This record gives sequence, structure tokens and C-alpha cells, in this order.
Amino acid sequence: MSIGEKIRHLRTICQLTQEELADRCDLTKGFISQLENDLNSPSISTLTDILHALGTNLKEFFADDEDEKIVFKEEDYFTTDNQTHSITWLVPNAQKNEMEPILLVLEPKSELTVDMPHEGQEFGYVLEGSIIVVLAKKQFEVKKGETFYYETNKPHYLKNTQNKKAKVIWVSSPPNFYRSKKSMAKEKIIELINVSKQYDDTTVVENFNLYINKGEFVTFLGPSGCGKTTTLRMIAGFELPTSGKILLNNQDITQIPPHKRPVNTVFQRYAL
Repeated sequence: MSIGEKIRHLRTICQLTQEELADRCDLTKGFISQLENDLNSPSISTLTDILHALGTNLKEFFADDEDEKIVFKEEDYFTTDNQTHSITWLVPNAQKNEMEPILLVLEPKSELTVDMPHEGQEFGYVLEGSIIVVLAKKQFEVKKGETFYYETNKPHYLKNTQNKKAKVIWVSSPPNFYRSKKSMAKEKIIELINVSKQYDDTTVVENFNLYINKGEFVTFLGPSGCGKTTTLRMIAGFELPTSGKILLNNQDITQIPPHKRPVNTVFQRYAL
């Protein structure tokens, strides 16, 4: 098996896209594509970085009989930093396993992006400080030395309301952190948190969570009456939510009138 084929095989096992692998190694998707198709030859240092991101090394990669890595040391970890938090990936190749553990450091007065419902469970142990676990509309305080566990079938995220950092060992099963938490490092432009809208006894939008990152293009699809236009009108300020919050560049604009919001609306013309 060629180097390119072996790298593609390892990437597939780790459930990473070419773009995700490139992000981990500070390379381009095009370079990874060429490498996997044996159209490019990496330097030793570049190949070392790629293999490290895939949870292996040069010795194991070129060995005929590879042993499964059991013990991970500090030099095996890698960390991603953000203004609100940092994540240390404790098992670099965890995407191919049943569990994915990380060490999360959450800055004071900060919170993570809302994670949409998905299959699986998450467990955590608070090493320092205290955090709030938010599950849909419910919130649970978890202090130092305490643990939390929940099914991930509801919108969920962690936040730190204290004046000091919080440190948490956080485990996802099946692995989900890399994909869902990678978006944390992006700049959120618009965020809807548990937004609902009612007209008399009719609920048009119920407990809706959404975040849009800088540079993203988002489309709402759905049948007539499902709440698409109402949601857009709430973002623009033409309607006020019955409950929930709307953030623009991390600022709460829920009660700000339309003419003071830097949001534009282009109305549909059926003639087009």
C-alpha cells in the first residue's frame, strides 16, 4: 500500500474529511488530496505532523505489524485555543474509538456554542471552578469534584458564570467533539438561544437554537407556516420573541428596535 493510500485509510478510520485533516496540520485540502492520490511527496516534518494528527507516528506508520497505542503522554496531546476557551485533545486518534476525551478550560464569564441534538452521550468531571450545564431550557450547576452525564438528544452546551477559569474533563461517546467543537473557534455572527414565538394560543416557533458563523451562508427550508419568515423577522427586529435570546456579535439584541440593528432584509418578489 502506498503512502497516499495508507494516509487515506487512516483518515477514513478517524472519520476526518480532507479539510479537517488539513486544518489540524496547517495544510490545504488540495495538498492532502494530492498526497492521497500520490501526486505529491511530503517532507519528513510534514508527514510527521499529518501522522500525529491521525494518532500515529513514523515508526508505526511504516511498521509491518502495528501495535495499538495504549498510553498517551503530554507530547501526544494537541491544544486549540479560543478567546473563550481552550481544548486539549487527550487521545489524538479518538475519532476511530468509542469515546473521545478532551480537557476543556473555560474562561470566566464565557460559554460554548450551542451543540445541536445528535446521537450519543456525554460525561464530564469538573477539576477546577464550577460550570453550568445547559440542556434545552434546563440548567444544572456542577461544582469542583462533581460529575455530569446526559443524553445528547437536546440542544446542549456548557458555560462558566464565575470570575475564575473552570477546568473540565469531558468525554463524548461516540466521538463528536472534533466536528461540533471545531465550530467554536469560528466567529459567531448570529445566535438564537431557546427562541420561541407565540400568537395567542398558537406556537409558531418553539425552543429554536441556531448559530451562524462568519462567512457562512444559511438557508431555511420548510413548508408554509413552519416559522421561517417569523424567525427572520425576529432576527431583523420586526417581531419580538415570546421567550429566548437573539445575539448579534455576542451582543443581546432581543429588545433592540429594527432601525438600530445592523441587519438588512430583502423581501421576496413572486414575479422573480
